[in-house]
Amino acid sequence: MKILKSFCIIFFILANVPYCQPASENKFTADFLQEFTPVEGIGMGGSFAAYNIGSVSLNNNPAGLAFLKNSDLSIRFQSSPRIKAIIMKETEDSKWSDYGVYNIDPYEMEFISFALPLGRIGNLGIGTAHNHSGRFIRVDTDGKAINAFPKDDLLVGLGYSIKIYRDFAVGFDIKHLRSKLPVENKNEIGRTYLLNVGLINHIGTRAKIGLAIKNIGKPLSYSSPDIPDKPRREFIIGTNYILKSTNNGKLSANMDVNPPFDDGIRYNAGLEFLLKNKLAFRIGYIRSTAVYHDPLFDLNSESAIDEERLWIRKGVTIGLGLKIDGFELNIARSPHRQPKINDDEKLRMENNEPIMSFSLIKRF
Repeated sequence: MKILKSFCIIFFILANVPYCQPASENKFTADFLQEFTPVEGIGMGGSFAAYNIGSVSLNNNPAGLAFLKNSDLSIRFQSSPRIKAIIMKETEDSKWSDYGVYNIDPYEMEFISFALPLGRIGNLGIGTAHNHSGRFIRVDTDGKAINAFPKDDLLVGLGYSIKIYRDFAVGFDIKHLRSKLPVENKNEIGRTYLLNVGLINHIGTRAKIGLAIKNIGKPLSYSSPDIPDKPRREFIIGTNYILKSTNNGKLSANMDVNPPFDDGIRYNAGLEFLLKNKLAFRIGYIRSTAVYHDPLFDLNSESAIDEERLWIRKGVTIGLGLKIDGFELNIARSPHRQPKINDDEKLRMENNEPIMSFSLIKRF
């Protein structure tokens, strides 16, 4: 218990370092790093800190690697729709008219990860992820072959975890990130190394707690100082509790919180009902906030400027899972983010399609 308390204190201190930055410097990049939540957890509101086990622990809470008994391979896919958010303002004749438009490109992400048990010396994991957004470009304006997406990210990581006392495990993963952005008819490429650290502790046979600090590292190495280059660091604490367990099924609850709470509590909560260890039903709720600097197209001046605005992602999530002969198939549906409006504004969303996530896991 003394070991656990010591780790919790160290985690809390480390996690609050990035929030001491001046507000003017809080322009972040590589937002796809917040989308690594396992599909099982997405169905439960995005909770994962005390839930994930095996290869899906990479880029989440790497301590989950330690509880893997057999090797596993995870393949995941996530797709977000185009977000078109229209900001309306009241005119002099007391009518509401369109003022500005946010057009956020859709994105698609692919993940592959593999975990290997090494016995008493701990467990190892390796994984890669690719994120791309915008329309695929075959040729540029000069007719030169491009065959690439305008914006993409590539990540490769290696993780390790070990039980240091009975059901208490610590873990870490190190990843190399390469990010490409289109800037003034050319591509800017930035690179960096990032670290995730985490712990999970079982309390009896029903409860687990988990803590994770994600994306510790230096800014990306873009050549231009005007490009946002800081990955968002996160501190997450969560719990998993088995409410009821019988031969026919198991009902468990999960909840994560993600301080600080400057714009309200950021949390992920959900339930999972596992029927005969074969079929899983999941439901949850997510509330997450973050400041973005997205281009707002002014309909009056017909020009676009990067505007700082708080965006909120909240709503119900649902998910399903099926286990057959060593394979596990998962699907989840979750809401996308929306801009927070000011007192003199109204919001109209043109597209309310959800974010869809899928995964296939093979346990050997």
